[in-house]
Amino acid sequence: QIPIQDIFRDDTGRIVRLDDLFEGKPLVLALGYFRCPNLCSVVRADLFEALRASGMMAGRDYALVALSIDPSETRADAAAAKAEDLQRFPTPGAAQTWHFLTGTFDAVQAVANAVGFHERFDPELKQFAHPVGIVFATPTGAVSSYLLGVGYQPADVRLGVTRAASGSIAAAALPVLLLC
Repeated sequence: QIPIQDIFRDDTGRIVRLDDLFEGKPLVLALGYFRCPNLCSVVRADLFEALRASGMMAGRDYALVALSIDPSETRADAAAAKAEDLQRFPTPGAAQTWHFLTGTFDAVQAVANAVGFHERFDPELKQFAHPVGIVFATPTGAVSSYLLGVGYQPADVRLGVTRAASGSIAAAALPVLLLC
């Protein structure tokens, strides 16, 4: 269960709770960080391209949260990433229903731990080492399924959203992890 009552700051600077963003829809959750020099922007790009090609509509079929795992990132970092992603992937309804969030270390860790996303900061590289993938959650915040790695197919993303919308929980599988 994702701690949907936790408080974050969105890309506009507004204080939000995760459950305020679901609006009765399944949630697509992408954890990473906005200033990542490696795969985080690739994950978002693959996800947004798959969502656009899936035939689903932002806000009607799903809610989306890109949550920064870096507690030093700010609302400005989230806003810059969102603006760039919206420019690259113009999607009807996305400006209002794609939420790019930052939060305190404790709030982010609570979500990351709940979904099994374990990262580590490497002080020498000044980067986070973390798994690559996205999480689908039911409208009540239960983890429904995952897509790991990159190269998401529209049908797989649609299945993840559809499964989460129905409240179904996928059977656990042995993950093959790609690290960023």
